[in-house]
Amino acid sequence: MHIQFLSQEASVFLLIFARIGSIFMLLPGFSYTAVSPRIRLAIALSITLVLYPILAPSFSTIRTDGQYLFLLLNEALLGLMIGTLIKMLTSTLDYAGTVIAYHSGMAFALIADPSNNGQQSSIFTGFLVLVALLLIFTLNIHHIMLMGLKSSYTYFPALQPLKVEIFSSHLVNIMGQSLLIGLKISAPFIFFSLIFNAGLGILSRLMPQLQVFFIIMPLNITISFLLLMLLLGVIMNSYIDYFSTMLAQITGIQ
Repeated sequence: MHIQFLSQEASVFLLIFARIGSIFMLLPGFSYTAVSPRIRLAIALSITLVLYPILAPSFSTIRTDGQYLFLLLNEALLGLMIGTLIKMLTSTLDYAGTVIAYHSGMAFALIADPSNNGQQSSIFTGFLVLVALLLIFTLNIHHIMLMGLKSSYTYFPALQPLKVEIFSSHLVNIMGQSLLIGLKISAPFIFFSLIFNAGLGILSRLMPQLQVFFIIMPLNITISFLLLMLLLGVIMNSYIDYFSTMLAQITGIQ
């Protein structure tokens, strides 16, 4: 049965908006709870309107019957897949911040993390995420995300079935790279923790009557903050390079 319930222009616009809107639900910065859903929706609609004349020829063979609902769902799922891959790039700082907090003795100092919908995370994670977000928008790296909205139609053509194998390949690659970069970022703190705790153990053996934990822990926290201050530039430089490179690969920007 052929039921014509939408015009060609409206059908194409909804298909484009399904992918772009789904991506915007998960984009770092745009998807945070501090951003009003109305603002997020307005930006997604505006970008869809701008891209419509460019992308409309890709939907020339669209059918506006019952099959259209499956096409709409397919585009929405594609958008969620792309958005999930981009959002996972921030997991590097989640891992690094947690490791740093653990080795600095502040694992139980938790704050509301805007990148995780207000859920609690370590104070180092929240700080690193906010600094990285500031640099992403200051250095115009978010332009790569916006350009990726268009280039995703080259990498993931319109009206094509879901390419689960590509999504799985990117997912495994991002998880491995995130773990590696996060470990590199937190390596100085791990090394300092090993040396510090080894010295602490020797001191406790030499002076058993001394309450080493209560005396030395403030020093551990202070040195960890000083170390973060000294290495923050290197940490952010490494992460921004990783973020921009992986973002270009995900969105198909060469």
